[in-house]
Amino acid sequence: MDLAGTAQQLSGLESRLEDQDHRLDQFAQALQTLLNRTAPTPVEVLPPVNPPPSEPFSVPTSSPNLLPPVRYGGDPNACRGFLNQISIHFELTPWSYPTDRAKIAFVINHLTDKALRWANPLWETDKPIVYNYREFMSAFRRVFDPPGRKTNAAKSLLRLRQGTKSLGDYALEFRSLASELNWNNEALVAVFSEGLNDELQDEVAARDLPEELEDLITYLSYIDERLRHRRNTKDRSKKPLVRPLPRFSVPLLPESHPPPEPMQLDSTKLPDSERQRRRREGLCLYCGLGGHLLKGCPKRPQGPPGNSCLSAFRGQLLGTFPSSPKLENRLRVPVTLSWESSRNPVQLYALVDSGAADNFIDIGFARKHAIPLVEKKTPLLVQAIDGRPLETPFCFVRNSEHFCWDRTLS
Repeated sequence: MDLAGTAQQLSGLESRLEDQDHRLDQFAQALQTLLNRTAPTPVEVLPPVNPPPSEPFSVPTSSPNLLPPVRYGGDPNACRGFLNQISIHFELTPWSYPTDRAKIAFVINHLTDKALRWANPLWETDKPIVYNYREFMSAFRRVFDPPGRKTNAAKSLLRLRQGTKSLGDYALEFRSLASELNWNNEALVAVFSEGLNDELQDEVAARDLPEELEDLITYLSYIDERLRHRRNTKDRSKKPLVRPLPRFSVPLLPESHPPPEPMQLDSTKLPDSERQRRRREGLCLYCGLGGHLLKGCPKRPQGPPGNSCLSAFRGQLLGTFPSSPKLENRLRVPVTLSWESSRNPVQLYALVDSGAADNFIDIGFARKHAIPLVEKKTPLLVQAIDGRPLETPFCFVRNSEHFCWDRTLS
Protein backbone atom coordinates (compact mmCIF):
# COMPACT_ATOMS: atom_id res chain seq x y z
CA MET A 1 0.00 0.00 0.00
CA ASP A 2 1.23 3.52 -0.85
CA LEU A 3 1.78 5.36 2.41
CA ALA A 4 1.64 8.73 0.70
CA GLY A 5 -1.86 7.97 -0.68
CA THR A 6 -3.14 6.81 2.71
CA ALA A 7 -1.92 9.97 4.42
CA GLN A 8 -3.65 12.09 1.81
CA GLN A 9 -6.98 10.27 2.36
CA LEU A 10 -6.78 10.72 6.15
CA SER A 11 -6.09 14.42 5.70
CA GLY A 12 -9.19 14.76 3.54
CA LEU A 13 -11.42 12.97 6.06
CA GLU A 14 -10.17 15.21 8.83
CA SER A 15 -11.02 18.33 6.83
CA ARG A 16 -14.53 17.06 6.15
CA LEU A 17 -15.17 16.30 9.85
CA GLU A 18 -14.07 19.79 10.83
CA ASP A 19 -16.44 21.23 8.27
CA GLN A 20 -19.38 19.21 9.67
CA ASP A 21 -18.61 20.32 13.22
CA HIS A 22 -18.62 23.92 12.08
CA ARG A 23 -22.01 23.48 10.42
CA LEU A 24 -23.50 21.86 13.51
CA ASP A 25 -22.39 24.81 15.60
CA GLN A 26 -24.05 27.20 13.19
CA PHE A 27 -27.29 25.15 13.27
CA ALA A 28 -27.35 25.18 17.07
CA GLN A 29 -26.89 28.94 17.18
CA ALA A 30 -29.68 29.50 14.66
CA LEU A 31 -32.06 27.23 16.62
CA GLN A 32 -31.37 29.06 19.87
CA THR A 33 -32.05 32.39 18.16
CA LEU A 34 -35.45 31.14 16.94
CA LEU A 35 -36.38 29.86 20.39
CA ASN A 36 -35.51 33.17 22.00
CA ARG A 37 -37.69 35.03 19.51
CA THR A 38 -40.81 32.78 20.03
CA ALA A 39 -40.64 32.33 23.86
CA PRO A 40 -43.77 34.00 25.53
CA THR A 41 -43.59 36.24 28.54
CA PRO A 42 -44.11 34.04 31.62
CA VAL A 43 -47.47 34.75 33.31
CA GLU A 44 -49.41 32.89 36.04
CA VAL A 45 -52.23 30.91 34.43
CA LEU A 46 -54.91 29.21 36.52
CA PRO A 47 -55.75 25.66 35.41
CA PRO A 48 -59.18 25.21 33.81
CA VAL A 49 -61.98 23.51 35.70
CA ASN A 50 -61.69 20.38 33.57
CA PRO A 51 -58.24 20.59 31.97
CA PRO A 52 -57.76 18.21 29.06
CA PRO A 53 -55.12 15.58 29.70
CA SER A 54 -51.72 16.59 28.39
CA GLU A 55 -50.87 13.01 27.63
CA PRO A 56 -52.93 9.87 27.12
CA PHE A 57 -54.09 7.90 30.17
CA SER A 58 -51.84 5.12 31.23
CA VAL A 59 -53.86 2.13 32.42
CA PRO A 60 -52.55 1.02 35.84
CA THR A 61 -51.48 -2.54 36.33
CA SER A 62 -54.14 -3.07 39.05
CA SER A 63 -57.43 -1.16 38.98
CA PRO A 64 -59.41 -0.44 42.19
CA ASN A 65 -61.99 -3.04 43.11
CA LEU A 66 -65.22 -1.02 42.81
CA LEU A 67 -68.75 -2.32 42.98
CA PRO A 68 -71.01 -1.06 40.18
CA PRO A 69 -73.37 1.78 41.16
CA VAL A 70 -76.81 0.77 42.36
CA ARG A 71 -79.37 1.11 39.59
CA TYR A 72 -81.42 4.27 39.98
CA GLY A 73 -85.15 4.40 39.29
CA GLY A 74 -85.99 8.05 39.93
CA ASP A 75 -86.47 8.27 43.71
CA PRO A 76 -85.47 11.83 44.77
CA ASN A 77 -84.24 10.57 48.14
CA ALA A 78 -81.76 8.22 46.43
CA CYS A 79 -80.55 10.66 43.76
CA ARG A 80 -77.70 12.12 45.77
CA GLY A 81 -76.25 8.72 46.64
CA PHE A 82 -76.46 7.56 43.02
CA LEU A 83 -74.64 10.66 41.72
CA ASN A 84 -71.89 10.22 44.31
CA GLN A 85 -71.38 6.60 43.24
CA ILE A 86 -71.11 7.69 39.60
CA SER A 87 -68.61 10.43 40.48
CA ILE A 88 -66.41 8.04 42.47
CA HIS A 89 -66.45 5.50 39.65
CA PHE A 90 -65.32 8.04 37.04
CA GLU A 91 -62.69 9.55 39.33
CA LEU A 92 -60.98 6.25 40.14
CA THR A 93 -61.23 4.75 36.63
CA PRO A 94 -60.79 7.70 34.21
CA TRP A 95 -59.21 5.52 31.52
CA SER A 96 -62.39 3.42 31.20
CA TYR A 97 -64.56 6.33 30.04
CA PRO A 98 -62.34 8.87 28.22
CA THR A 99 -65.19 10.73 26.44
CA ASP A 100 -68.32 12.49 27.65
CA ARG A 101 -70.53 10.21 25.56
CA ALA A 102 -68.97 7.13 27.15
CA LYS A 103 -69.70 8.54 30.62
CA ILE A 104 -73.31 9.34 29.70
CA ALA A 105 -73.76 5.85 28.27
CA PHE A 106 -72.50 4.40 31.56
CA VAL A 107 -74.99 6.51 33.54
CA ILE A 108 -77.95 5.57 31.32
CA ASN A 109 -76.97 1.90 31.60
CA HIS A 110 -77.57 2.17 35.37
CA LEU A 111 -81.03 3.78 35.15
CA THR A 112 -84.38 2.01 35.55
CA ASP A 113 -88.09 2.86 35.65
CA LYS A 114 -88.96 6.53 35.22
CA ALA A 115 -85.31 7.65 35.21
CA LEU A 116 -84.66 5.40 32.21
CA ARG A 117 -87.86 6.60 30.53
CA TRP A 118 -86.55 10.16 30.83
CA ALA A 119 -83.13 9.35 29.31
CA ASN A 120 -84.28 7.04 26.49
CA PRO A 121 -85.56 9.77 24.13
CA LEU A 122 -82.38 11.82 24.58
CA TRP A 123 -80.19 8.90 23.56
CA GLU A 124 -82.42 7.57 20.79
CA THR A 125 -82.77 10.95 19.04
CA ASP A 126 -79.06 11.66 19.44
CA LYS A 127 -79.63 14.98 21.18
CA PRO A 128 -76.56 17.24 21.60
CA ILE A 129 -76.91 16.85 25.36
CA VAL A 130 -75.73 13.21 25.18
CA TYR A 131 -72.33 14.48 24.02
CA ASN A 132 -71.84 16.90 26.94
CA TYR A 133 -71.54 15.17 30.30
CA ARG A 134 -71.80 18.36 32.37
CA GLU A 135 -75.03 19.50 30.68
CA PHE A 136 -76.50 16.01 30.91
CA MET A 137 -75.89 15.78 34.66
CA SER A 138 -77.29 19.31 35.21
CA ALA A 139 -80.50 18.30 33.46
CA PHE A 140 -80.56 15.06 35.45
CA ARG A 141 -80.36 16.97 38.75
CA ARG A 142 -83.11 19.40 37.75
CA VAL A 143 -85.48 16.48 37.16
CA PHE A 144 -84.63 14.04 39.95
CA ASP A 145 -82.91 16.16 42.61
CA PRO A 146 -85.23 19.15 43.07
CA PRO A 147 -84.10 22.14 45.15
CA GLY A 148 -86.76 21.42 47.78
CA ARG A 149 -84.51 18.75 49.30
CA LYS A 150 -82.98 21.19 51.76
CA THR A 151 -86.37 22.39 52.91
CA ASN A 152 -87.53 18.84 53.51
CA ALA A 153 -84.30 18.02 55.34
CA ALA A 154 -84.77 21.03 57.63
CA LYS A 155 -88.34 20.00 58.47
CA SER A 156 -87.29 16.42 59.14
CA LEU A 157 -84.41 17.57 61.33
CA LEU A 158 -86.71 19.72 63.47
CA ARG A 159 -89.15 16.80 63.90
CA LEU A 160 -86.47 14.21 64.68
CA ARG A 161 -86.65 12.70 68.20
CA GLN A 162 -84.54 10.05 69.92
CA GLY A 163 -87.42 8.20 71.56
CA THR A 164 -86.39 4.63 72.44
CA LYS A 165 -83.51 4.57 69.96
CA SER A 166 -79.92 4.48 71.19
CA LEU A 167 -78.04 7.75 70.98
CA GLY A 168 -75.83 6.28 68.26
CA ASP A 169 -78.83 5.61 66.00
CA TYR A 170 -80.30 9.02 66.78
CA ALA A 171 -77.00 10.76 65.99
CA LEU A 172 -76.68 8.87 62.70
CA GLU A 173 -80.07 10.11 61.48
CA PHE A 174 -79.27 13.62 62.72
CA ARG A 175 -75.95 13.79 60.87
CA SER A 176 -77.53 12.53 57.64
CA LEU A 177 -80.13 15.30 57.65
CA ALA A 178 -77.73 17.99 58.87
CA SER A 179 -75.35 17.29 55.97
CA GLU A 180 -78.00 18.68 53.60
CA LEU A 181 -78.06 22.03 55.40
CA ASN A 182 -75.66 24.90 56.01
CA TRP A 183 -76.60 25.46 59.64
CA ASN A 184 -73.96 26.64 62.09
CA ASN A 185 -72.79 24.66 65.11
CA GLU A 186 -74.95 26.52 67.64
CA ALA A 187 -78.16 25.79 65.75
CA LEU A 188 -77.30 22.11 65.30
CA VAL A 189 -76.46 21.70 69.00
CA ALA A 190 -79.75 23.30 70.03
CA VAL A 191 -81.83 21.09 67.73
CA PHE A 192 -79.90 17.94 68.68
CA SER A 193 -80.36 18.59 72.42
CA GLU A 194 -84.07 19.25 71.94
CA GLY A 195 -84.56 15.83 70.35
CA LEU A 196 -83.06 13.82 73.23
CA ASN A 197 -85.42 11.61 75.23
CA ASP A 198 -86.61 12.69 78.68
CA GLU A 199 -84.44 10.21 80.57
CA LEU A 200 -81.23 11.48 79.00
CA GLN A 201 -82.26 15.13 79.33
CA ASP A 202 -82.97 14.64 83.04
CA GLU A 203 -79.60 12.94 83.49
CA VAL A 204 -77.58 15.82 81.97
CA ALA A 205 -79.76 18.72 83.13
CA ALA A 206 -77.30 19.77 85.85
CA ARG A 207 -74.12 19.08 83.88
CA ASP A 208 -71.90 21.31 81.77
CA LEU A 209 -72.12 19.96 78.23
CA PRO A 210 -69.59 20.37 75.39
CA GLU A 211 -70.30 23.21 72.98
CA GLU A 212 -69.24 21.45 69.78
CA LEU A 213 -71.74 19.05 68.21
CA GLU A 214 -69.33 16.14 67.72
CA ASP A 215 -67.98 16.46 71.27
CA LEU A 216 -71.55 16.57 72.59
CA ILE A 217 -72.49 13.40 70.69
CA THR A 218 -69.45 11.56 72.05
CA TYR A 219 -70.19 12.68 75.62
CA LEU A 220 -73.88 11.78 75.49
CA SER A 221 -73.19 8.42 73.85
CA TYR A 222 -71.17 7.37 76.91
CA ILE A 223 -73.95 8.43 79.30
CA ASP A 224 -76.66 6.78 77.20
CA GLU A 225 -74.73 3.51 77.15
CA ARG A 226 -74.36 3.55 80.95
CA LEU A 227 -78.08 4.23 81.41
CA ARG A 228 -79.05 1.37 79.12
CA HIS A 229 -76.69 -1.02 80.89
CA ARG A 230 -78.13 -0.04 84.25
CA ARG A 231 -81.70 -0.48 82.99
CA ASN A 232 -80.95 -3.96 81.64
CA THR A 233 -79.33 -4.95 84.93
CA LYS A 234 -82.40 -3.86 86.90
CA ASP A 235 -84.74 -5.73 84.54
CA ARG A 236 -82.75 -8.95 84.96
CA SER A 237 -82.82 -8.64 88.75
CA LYS A 238 -86.63 -8.43 88.72
CA LYS A 239 -87.06 -11.64 86.77
CA PRO A 240 -87.60 -14.79 88.90
CA LEU A 241 -84.72 -17.19 88.96
CA VAL A 242 -85.74 -20.29 87.02
CA ARG A 243 -83.75 -23.31 88.07
CA PRO A 244 -83.73 -26.49 86.00
CA LEU A 245 -85.59 -29.44 87.45
CA PRO A 246 -83.27 -32.03 89.00
CA ARG A 247 -82.70 -35.23 87.09
CA PHE A 248 -82.85 -38.54 88.90
CA SER A 249 -83.27 -42.21 88.07
CA VAL A 250 -86.62 -43.91 88.53
CA PRO A 251 -86.14 -47.47 89.86
CA LEU A 252 -89.38 -49.42 89.55
CA LEU A 253 -90.52 -51.42 92.56
CA PRO A 254 -91.77 -55.01 92.24
CA GLU A 255 -95.46 -54.97 91.39
CA SER A 256 -97.79 -56.42 94.01
CA HIS A 257 -100.93 -58.32 92.88
CA PRO A 258 -104.09 -57.78 94.93
CA PRO A 259 -107.00 -60.25 94.80
CA PRO A 260 -109.24 -60.00 91.74
CA GLU A 261 -111.97 -58.02 93.47
CA PRO A 262 -113.45 -54.58 92.92
CA MET A 263 -110.86 -51.94 93.77
CA GLN A 264 -110.61 -50.72 97.36
CA LEU A 265 -109.13 -47.48 98.59
CA ASP A 266 -105.63 -48.81 99.07
CA SER A 267 -105.48 -51.45 96.33
CA THR A 268 -103.49 -51.44 93.13
CA LYS A 269 -104.46 -52.24 89.56
CA LEU A 270 -105.51 -55.71 88.33
CA PRO A 271 -102.77 -58.27 87.75
CA ASP A 272 -102.16 -59.13 84.13
CA SER A 273 -103.32 -62.73 84.63
CA GLU A 274 -106.68 -61.68 86.11
CA ARG A 275 -107.14 -58.99 83.48
CA GLN A 276 -106.56 -61.56 80.70
CA ARG A 277 -108.94 -64.05 82.34
CA ARG A 278 -111.75 -61.50 82.54
CA ARG A 279 -111.25 -60.47 78.94
CA ARG A 280 -111.17 -64.11 77.81
CA GLU A 281 -114.40 -64.92 79.64
CA GLY A 282 -116.13 -61.65 78.66
CA LEU A 283 -116.32 -60.37 82.24
CA CYS A 284 -116.21 -56.77 83.41
CA LEU A 285 -112.69 -55.56 84.08
CA TYR A 286 -113.87 -53.57 87.10
CA CYS A 287 -116.26 -55.75 89.12
CA GLY A 288 -115.52 -59.16 87.55
CA LEU A 289 -119.18 -59.90 86.80
CA GLY A 290 -120.75 -60.79 83.49
CA GLY A 291 -123.49 -59.14 81.49
CA HIS A 292 -121.73 -55.85 80.93
CA LEU A 293 -118.32 -54.39 80.11
CA LEU A 294 -116.08 -51.91 81.87
CA LYS A 295 -117.65 -48.88 80.19
CA GLY A 296 -121.13 -49.76 81.46
CA CYS A 297 -120.19 -51.14 84.89
CA PRO A 298 -122.71 -49.85 87.49
CA LYS A 299 -120.17 -50.13 90.28
CA ARG A 300 -117.51 -48.11 88.50
CA PRO A 301 -117.15 -44.47 89.74
CA GLN A 302 -117.96 -42.00 86.98
CA GLY A 303 -115.54 -39.11 86.45
CA PRO A 304 -116.48 -35.65 85.23
CA PRO A 305 -117.73 -35.45 81.61
CA GLY A 306 -115.06 -35.11 78.99
CA ASN A 307 -112.25 -36.25 81.30
CA SER A 308 -111.57 -39.47 79.42
CA CYS A 309 -107.93 -39.58 80.41
CA LEU A 310 -108.77 -40.53 84.02
CA SER A 311 -108.04 -44.11 84.95
CA ALA A 312 -110.88 -46.53 85.63
CA PHE A 313 -109.05 -47.85 88.68
CA ARG A 314 -108.47 -46.12 91.95
CA GLY A 315 -104.94 -46.20 93.23
CA GLN A 316 -102.99 -45.10 96.27
CA LEU A 317 -100.25 -42.67 97.15
CA LEU A 318 -97.52 -43.91 99.45
CA GLY A 319 -94.83 -41.81 101.03
CA THR A 320 -92.44 -42.16 103.96
CA PHE A 321 -90.34 -39.40 105.47
CA PRO A 322 -87.59 -40.91 107.60
CA SER A 323 -85.64 -38.71 109.95
CA SER A 324 -82.86 -37.10 108.01
CA PRO A 325 -80.83 -33.90 108.48
CA LYS A 326 -81.62 -33.11 104.85
CA LEU A 327 -85.29 -32.64 105.74
CA GLU A 328 -84.37 -29.65 107.89
CA ASN A 329 -83.69 -27.73 104.68
CA ARG A 330 -87.20 -28.42 103.39
CA LEU A 331 -90.10 -26.02 103.76
CA ARG A 332 -92.26 -27.57 106.48
CA VAL A 333 -95.03 -26.05 108.54
CA PRO A 334 -96.45 -27.32 111.87
CA VAL A 335 -99.92 -28.83 111.50
CA THR A 336 -102.47 -30.04 114.09
CA LEU A 337 -104.98 -32.67 112.93
CA SER A 338 -108.25 -33.26 114.77
CA TRP A 339 -111.67 -34.74 113.84
CA GLU A 340 -114.94 -35.57 115.54
CA SER A 341 -114.00 -39.03 116.79
CA SER A 342 -110.43 -38.15 117.74
CA ARG A 343 -109.43 -38.15 121.37
CA ASN A 344 -106.14 -36.29 121.07
CA PRO A 345 -105.06 -33.97 118.25
CA VAL A 346 -102.15 -35.18 116.17
CA GLN A 347 -99.15 -32.86 116.00
CA LEU A 348 -96.99 -33.15 112.86
CA TYR A 349 -95.16 -31.21 110.15
CA ALA A 350 -96.53 -30.82 106.63
CA LEU A 351 -94.13 -30.70 103.69
CA VAL A 352 -94.87 -27.76 101.38
CA ASP A 353 -94.39 -28.65 97.71
CA SER A 354 -95.38 -25.87 95.31
CA GLY A 355 -95.37 -28.31 92.37
CA ALA A 356 -97.75 -30.90 93.86
CA ALA A 357 -100.98 -31.68 91.97
CA ASP A 358 -103.02 -31.64 95.21
CA ASN A 359 -102.79 -32.14 98.98
CA PHE A 360 -101.99 -35.73 100.04
CA ILE A 361 -101.60 -37.73 103.24
CA ASP A 362 -99.97 -41.12 103.66
CA ILE A 363 -102.54 -43.92 104.03
CA GLY A 364 -100.31 -45.67 106.54
CA PHE A 365 -100.28 -42.52 108.66
CA ALA A 366 -104.08 -42.32 108.43
CA ARG A 367 -104.52 -45.93 109.61
CA LYS A 368 -102.00 -45.52 112.41
CA HIS A 369 -103.93 -42.61 113.92
CA ALA A 370 -107.38 -44.06 113.07
CA ILE A 371 -108.26 -41.23 110.72
CA PRO A 372 -111.62 -42.05 109.07
CA LEU A 373 -111.34 -42.89 105.38
CA VAL A 374 -114.01 -41.73 102.94
CA GLU A 375 -114.09 -43.15 99.44
CA LYS A 376 -113.60 -40.46 96.80
CA LYS A 377 -116.31 -40.82 94.18
CA THR A 378 -114.46 -38.88 91.48
CA PRO A 379 -110.95 -40.14 90.70
CA LEU A 380 -108.18 -37.57 90.93
CA LEU A 381 -105.67 -37.50 88.12
CA VAL A 382 -102.07 -37.60 89.35
CA GLN A 383 -99.67 -35.96 86.91
CA ALA A 384 -95.93 -36.22 86.49
CA ILE A 385 -93.59 -33.23 86.60
CA ASP A 386 -94.04 -32.63 82.87
CA GLY A 387 -97.85 -32.42 83.27
CA ARG A 388 -98.70 -35.78 81.67
CA PRO A 389 -100.86 -38.35 83.54
CA LEU A 390 -98.98 -41.29 85.00
CA GLU A 391 -99.53 -44.48 83.00
CA THR A 392 -97.89 -46.89 85.45
CA PRO A 393 -97.10 -46.81 89.16
CA PHE A 394 -94.31 -44.27 89.53
CA CYS A 395 -91.62 -44.71 92.17
CA PHE A 396 -88.44 -42.88 92.96
CA VAL A 397 -86.04 -42.27 95.82
CA ARG A 398 -84.63 -38.82 96.43
CA ASN A 399 -82.70 -37.57 99.45
CA SER A 400 -83.69 -40.64 101.51
CA GLU A 401 -87.40 -40.03 100.74
CA HIS A 402 -89.36 -42.84 99.10
CA PHE A 403 -92.39 -42.07 96.91
CA CYS A 404 -94.74 -44.31 94.94
CA TRP A 405 -98.15 -43.59 93.42
CA ASP A 406 -100.59 -44.85 90.83
CA ARG A 407 -101.76 -42.57 88.06
CA THR A 408 -105.13 -41.80 89.74
CA LEU A 409 -106.17 -41.37 93.30
CA SER A 410 -109.57 -41.80 94.93
